Amino acid sequence: MSKRILCWALTFIMLFSMTGGSSLDALGLTIEPECRIGETDYTFLADALAASVDGDTITLLTNISHTGKITITNKKITFDLNGYILDASNTGDTTVEVGAGGEIDLTGEGEFNVVGSDLANVGYNDNRGTISINGGGKITVTNVISTGSSSYPSYGIYVSDGSANVLNNVDVLGEKRVGIFATGINSSAIVNNNVSSLNSIAIQLYDNSTITVYGNVESYYRGIDADNSTAVVNGNVSSTANSGDSARAASGSKIYIGGDSISYGDSSFGVKSIQENSFVSVSGSAITYGMYGYGSFASSGGSVVIQGNSISYNKDGNGVGATYEASVIVKGNVISESGTGIRAWHSDSNNPSLTVDGEIVAETFIEFGTTPVTYTIDDFITPTTKEGYFTYTDGFSTVWVSYPDIWGIEIESTDKYPFGGGDGTSEDTAYEISTANQLAQLAYNVNNGNEYLDKYYKLTSAIDLSGKEWVPIGKPKYNTFNGVFDGGDYSINGLTITDPLENPYYGLFGYMGNGGVIKNTKLESGIISLGDSLAHNPIVGGIAGYNNGLIKGCTNKLDIVLEYDSDTYAGGIVGMGNSNTSSYSWSGKIEDCRNEGNITIGDRGSAGGIIGAQFNSNSHTYLMNCSNTGNITGGRSVEIGGIAGRLNGTGFRDNPVINCYNTGNLTTGTLTPDASIAGDIGGIVGYLYQGTVENSFNTGDIEVLYSDTTNTSGFFIGGLVGYGGLPVIKNSYNTGMITGPEDRIGPMSGANNNYSSHVNCYYKEGTVPDGVMNTGAMKLSETQIKGLDNSVITFVNSSDEEITYGPANGALIYALNNGKSEAAYSWYYVEKYNEGYPVLYYNNEVPHVISFNSQGGTSVPAVTIKNGDSINTSPITSKDGYTFNGWYINSTGGSIVSFPYMPSGDTILYAQWTAEEEPEEPATPAPRPSVPELEIATKSLPDRIEGEAYEFEMKADGGVAPYSWSIEGLPVGLSMSTEGIIVGISDESGNFSVKVEMMDNRNYFRSRVYDLLITEKEAESIFEDTKDHWSGDYIQEVVSRNIINGYPDGTFRPENKITREEFASILVRALGLESKTGLYFDDTLDRWSTDNISTAIYHAIIKGYSENAFGPEDLITREQMAVMIARALELDEEFEETSLSDINEASPWSESSILSAVSKGLLDGYPDGTFRPKNNLSRAEAIKVIFKLLSHLDSTN
Repeated sequence: MSKRILCWALTFIMLFSMTGGSSLDALGLTIEPECRIGETDYTFLADALAASVDGDTITLLTNISHTGKITITNKKITFDLNGYILDASNTGDTTVEVGAGGEIDLTGEGEFNVVGSDLANVGYNDNRGTISINGGGKITVTNVISTGSSSYPSYGIYVSDGSANVLNNVDVLGEKRVGIFATGINSSAIVNNNVSSLNSIAIQLYDNSTITVYGNVESYYRGIDADNSTAVVNGNVSSTANSGDSARAASGSKIYIGGDSISYGDSSFGVKSIQENSFVSVSGSAITYGMYGYGSFASSGGSVVIQGNSISYNKDGNGVGATYEASVIVKGNVISESGTGIRAWHSDSNNPSLTVDGEIVAETFIEFGTTPVTYTIDDFITPTTKEGYFTYTDGFSTVWVSYPDIWGIEIESTDKYPFGGGDGTSEDTAYEISTANQLAQLAYNVNNGNEYLDKYYKLTSAIDLSGKEWVPIGKPKYNTFNGVFDGGDYSINGLTITDPLENPYYGLFGYMGNGGVIKNTKLESGIISLGDSLAHNPIVGGIAGYNNGLIKGCTNKLDIVLEYDSDTYAGGIVGMGNSNTSSYSWSGKIEDCRNEGNITIGDRGSAGGIIGAQFNSNSHTYLMNCSNTGNITGGRSVEIGGIAGRLNGTGFRDNPVINCYNTGNLTTGTLTPDASIAGDIGGIVGYLYQGTVENSFNTGDIEVLYSDTTNTSGFFIGGLVGYGGLPVIKNSYNTGMITGPEDRIGPMSGANNNYSSHVNCYYKEGTVPDGVMNTGAMKLSETQIKGLDNSVITFVNSSDEEITYGPANGALIYALNNGKSEAAYSWYYVEKYNEGYPVLYYNNEVPHVISFNSQGGTSVPAVTIKNGDSINTSPITSKDGYTFNGWYINSTGGSIVSFPYMPSGDTILYAQWTAEEEPEEPATPAPRPSVPELEIATKSLPDRIEGEAYEFEMKADGGVAPYSWSIEGLPVGLSMSTEGIIVGISDESGNFSVKVEMMDNRNYFRSRVYDLLITEKEAESIFEDTKDHWSGDYIQEVVSRNIINGYPDGTFRPENKITREEFASILVRALGLESKTGLYFDDTLDRWSTDNISTAIYHAIIKGYSENAFGPEDLITREQMAVMIARALELDEEFEETSLSDINEASPWSESSILSAVSKGLLDGYPDGTFRPKNNLSRAEAIKVIFKLLSHLDSTN
């Protein structure tokens, strides 16, 4: 009963207040006032509004829920929210109307929310909204909410001559209920967060009005509907209805969208621009998810620019459509995998044009005409009508598609990039190549039939191939390279091949003919990486995919990754080789080459550091003086070698491998249970048939992966050769660890070692399991191989005589040098190379081997020196109880050797010693007074981060407590008590040297010095969305200087685009310019930026489009920004040469400003060498520019 009485009472009070609210005191009721004007309190807001006059501030004293219409005309009032919430609501009519001379402003923390329900307009001329503005009225609110359906359009906000500023969101729900409607040149609205209309249109503009939304726009039928007006949305725009548009510009409208524009319904448009001078710009992508839709569309003179992709995701859709003098530019890709990429139609005199800077990925590439004619990717015309683009046309409509990022794709003739130098008939008159484009021209010419037989080419500078796919020089059959190419030891950087070719040959050169020669060519960086969807078995080499010629003095450092499980051939220098000495005696040879890149192949094939596989070779086909330091990995059934994966010959002396070494690790096999593996892996050659490995060594580890249930019977694993068909291995050694099934391992060649001949071969103990059978190879300890310990070696010398040498600690290197053939290089000990193991010295001069027999003293390593050189100082050795007499030719007696010592041949020197006499027992010294045991027990001080609390107690051992402590060198903020406790919070960072002193109760003293590291505290990002953004540090610094702020929701939105007025204002604040007022353009009056723009005009930073127009809400381009920077700093037009590849795309009035600013380090281009002058500037890019400007000012102050 009491509740019912209370409800009646409250109802009465509300009705009473709505009818004037006179004397509640007569009822004996007291109600606290809702608000105040000046010193006067008002029980109800309605009373305050009625009493208010122009300029009054109504201060809230509590949260207010006001019901009924609020009308403000001919006066400005300000709501001081004072930390409270004002909810104004009405049913069936406008909630807030601001008319002629009226204005509502806000101050103080809190919210002013306007809510309307069931507003139902009765005709198309009954233009009312939950908020209605006319006659120049202005309003600022926090949120607008409007619900209910109507037979005629009604609005969340209706603006006809006036402005609205919404600090948060506009949300409307109901049929024919529009979020914001603006009409008229003096009408505008700003929403600082989101606008949604789930049953109709989100924002609608007519007759030169403007709406700006800093968040997202969500709608049912149309996100943006603009006629002869301007809309700016910094976030995404979307619509869900069939036959709807996410954004539509008509009658010369301008729409700028900072995110994506998305339509979800069938037959809908991501963006649409119709009628002359209409324009839509999307910083993200234009997307339709429904059937039969268009990602972007333009007609009747309209234009669209999409910075991202234009996409149709459903069947029978179109990525882009255009007709009747329309223009569409897509900076990214056009995608319609179940429909048409581009559809364009026309009349005879109204022809659309479309430009795609990315690629078209579509079921149907292009359709032209009202009766569609299909064009494929290969149907472009030549010559192109637009530089840098393929041209597709039916004679009316035109589509330009950017050349893909492939070197030489734009070349249509043999002389687009002419070579330098002479006529190419000799080395002295060689064609000269100094640019990447010229190298691509060579590829184009060879691949189109010019083999350049007996012609000479040479590089004259380093070449950078980064950023584009490389097309190899030469293809099979009639498009091979048969000239001479001299790289001049210049670096070729960034060679990249990731796209499959029409033929299987990949590398700098694809296919080398019999007469081809490549020398002194160095691939410094890059990658060749191919997936498993290839039409051919790939043959891949860093220098050449296929080699029939001679390759000499080349180096490869790029990596090769082949995820292809059929037959694959990969080598750091050559993928596959062949030999045809009927024409050229060098055919198939590889000399003096080095690989440092890593190689990975799939489950089948051959891979080697120098060559994957060599076929049809003979005694002329040398692999000589080559090395590999890269790691090589293969799958289950492969042939892998540090130098060569597979070498096939037809005779005993075929495929000689001489003076080669490998230090890279080799891995193959699989851990998959119950699998079968088959293959060959060796430190030098995986599979060697009827060939020779001579004067070579391996120090890389060799591993075959297998499980307990793996069938490994088909695998052969050797220190130098995996499988050998009657091979000869001579004068070589292995120190690499060999891991795999023991019954398949051999220290020099694999388990088929009965078929291999091992002459003068050596391996390090412990590199193979103890039970592995050894045939013909001698096991030595690590110290013996390094010449640190004596050994006796029996070997076959170069005259096929059996010789025994030693004991000497240089026995191994003596044997290697006396057993080598005349063509082989000599062996040396060079302490700083190869971890002390013998290395090949690239000449044929056999060194003298000087061995040192210390006769019981500490070991002295053997030394190798050239004939005529000397050992300058006597090697040091020692022996307990003996005095070293010196080095002698004989083990006893004879003459002492004096240093410097020049040997005349291989020599063993012996240390001779004299026993020392036993020393007399020393007299017992008088006892010394004992020193008390006392020490500082703390070994180190803990590190901390700047600003972090520090507390630590020092410890002492021995002595007599209590201890007294003191300290020097602590950072500011830390201190230590006499009890030894360090406390505080460090105010500085760095590495501090701290001295601690301690005295015990008997005055015994100890001290110790410590290193104390205080790490600088990392600044926390003040915005959630900049923590991991590349611009985070720049934003942190610029915001800290109060030059720019984030958004009310705590974000910065770094990828949003920035307008001309925003950048001009930031620049004025960054420069600290004195405010100057009274200067303006017609379109900069009465704006938040008016004073900043006036100041920029005064200081000659901006000039505008014309005397009357600045375009404050236009998105600023990078070239416009560059001009403002140059004017602000009064940069002169002198500048250094820059490498901006697209500077010719800049407007003439901006070119010198761009070059000057870039030259002085104030602006950067993009990593691909472009500046992109027409691109719009993001907030992040703007902040980086301001940061560099501030740094420049700081350095020149």
